Amino acid sequence: MRIKKVILLASLLLALSSVAYAQKGKLEGGVDTRMSFYDDDLSLVATGAQFGYGFTDWFSAGLRLESSVSMFKTDGITLADKNATAGLYTNFNVLKFDSNVLSLSASGGASLKGNGWKYTYYDGLVRLDRKVGSWKIGLGLGARYYDSRNDFSGNKLRFYVMFGASFSF
Repeated sequence: MRIKKVILLASLLLALSSVAYAQKGKLEGGVDTRMSFYDDDLSLVATGAQFGYGFTDWFSAGLRLESSVSMFKTDGITLADKNATAGLYTNFNVLKFDSNVLSLSASGGASLKGNGWKYTYYDGLVRLDRKVGSWKIGLGLGARYYDSRNDFSGNKLRFYVMFGASFSF
């Protein structure tokens, strides 16, 4: 019985390593800032980092971590709340031309511990990157839906601009 387990485990490891070797993948990382606009009642700024794996030339996925500051205006009083979030992202490179890449990204995550605003977010982003060596510098426009989990604030849909840099190795 023990020999069967060892053979099964060795077969699984061999299969996984051959699949990983067959991928054109690269490790990826990046940082960006996302700033909401158009609403005086709620202003959001999020600074994030993401770490992932590029499975092909056009598809990558990974982990996204953020620190955000939310400014709420109620009855002339401005309240600030700071949050940390964690989530997952996927990225699809839709169009490549010269040293530019147009991509679509989707992500989702949730706020972590804290006494303020608790929420789950769903995010969509259109991003244009310019390759400079192994770095990409990007600008984008996105929309994020905040599904509130407490009475601190209601559900919100916000549009934002993004500026960031990413790399692969």
